[in-house]
Amino acid sequence: MRRYLPYLAPLMLVLMLLIACEGGIVNLSGDLVSRATFESGCDYVDADTARIWLNAADAGWADVHYKVNGGGQLNVRMNRDGTSFWYEVNGLSEGDVIDYWFTIGFNAGAQDTGWYSYTHTAGGSTPTAHACGEHHVCDRGRGLCGDERGADGVVC
Repeated sequence: MRRYLPYLAPLMLVLMLLIACEGGIVNLSGDLVSRATFESGCDYVDADTARIWLNAADAGWADVHYKVNGGGQLNVRMNRDGTSFWYEVNGLSEGDVIDYWFTIGFNAGAQDTGWYSYTHTAGGSTPTAHACGEHHVCDRGRGLCGDERGADGVVC
């Protein structure tokens, strides 16, 4: 029994972290990162420009990752204005589709969002969330949605 005691403390720590993380995720420092609230959208600016925006009061930075019409993904650091972040996508045409998601930098760690979709039209369109839903995150490596405990098999 004594030879197993050195292994008991790390196992207990892992168990406590699993229990504590039911409502969020843990970053590499061991801090609990809750699913922070934010608002986001994409607005029509003019015939060839759309503005992707994000409001996150506790964020220090934000990146937007986007594709236009299913093309290659672009990853950019967003401009900051107080607690708002924005980035303008240029060179658009009527009917172009922008699929995008964010990485938001909070004090306790970075948080990825699910995918959103926007169709560029003169009246603008309301961005729609992809299939992952409110309390799920997209595992982009596997293309599946999941919660903190693992993928639930919904394609994102």
